[in-house]
Amino acid sequence: MAAVLGVGALILFWRRQSRLTHPLIDVSLFRRRAFSGAVGGDMVAVFALVGTLFFLSLYLQFVLGWTPLQAGLAQLPAMGSSMVAALLAGRLAMAWGRAVAISVGLALSAAGLAVLVVLPTQSGYPVVLASLLLIGIGAGLSFTVTADTVLATVPKERAGSASAIAETAYELGAALGIALIGSLLGGIYRQTLRLPGGLPAEAVDAARDSIGTALHAAASLPAEPAAGVIAAASAAFVQAVNVTSLICGVAVAAVAVTALFTLRGLGTVIEEHPLDRPLSPSQSTESKQGADR
Repeated sequence: MAAVLGVGALILFWRRQSRLTHPLIDVSLFRRRAFSGAVGGDMVAVFALVGTLFFLSLYLQFVLGWTPLQAGLAQLPAMGSSMVAALLAGRLAMAWGRAVAISVGLALSAAGLAVLVVLPTQSGYPVVLASLLLIGIGAGLSFTVTADTVLATVPKERAGSASAIAETAYELGAALGIALIGSLLGGIYRQTLRLPGGLPAEAVDAARDSIGTALHAAASLPAEPAAGVIAAASAAFVQAVNVTSLICGVAVAAVAVTALFTLRGLGTVIEEHPLDRPLSPSQSTESKQGADR
């Protein structure tokens, strides 16, 4: 019901904005294929990055037993590789073209998610590191090229609107990454959780809620059943990560292929449309004289 209301509200908002003289969001920009493709690629890239960092943080803390500080430091390679990729993005876009550069970035993010399909319950940081590096490189490459493409494909007077839409897409991708991936992860966790028998009802309910509450419930149990709850919760969570990563990786790969078509024919250097260029003084005088006549 909430989803239906949300979609209905979005449609009404879209129709109203398309009719206003000075809209809050210039929805007409989405008629440009290259603009829509760049914004979509930007949103999917941040969706993959933020969603992955979200559940990998839980994995490092609850499954491997690391502290929040250790888990945070362990995810820094994603940021470092993203920065390096951003520095090289301009050259790669010139060499490959915008469409290929964005698609390659998204494909690398999809590969980083696919790596997590083999994430083990114990000693899994090498797999995590490989995933973070791939997703960081892919996101850095995609973000940089799409950000430039968003502004390059619209008239100068609409650059502010285009930038605002791109920022909104970034925030929406981050929110969806946590909400959708988190919901999918939690649903699979509950479906695959197999607890040992003889547990108190409150411990069972807590364990089924999330891995965090499962570990908290285990702390109040005797040693043997507590170990059983921890093992079952860790195994279910890792299995949920495996399945979720596969689903999200396939989705990101599909968007990578789509970007090749939505951005095809887009030059590495996008020429400004003649109507978008400011008039020279002589042209401005001629234009004014013509208007007076």
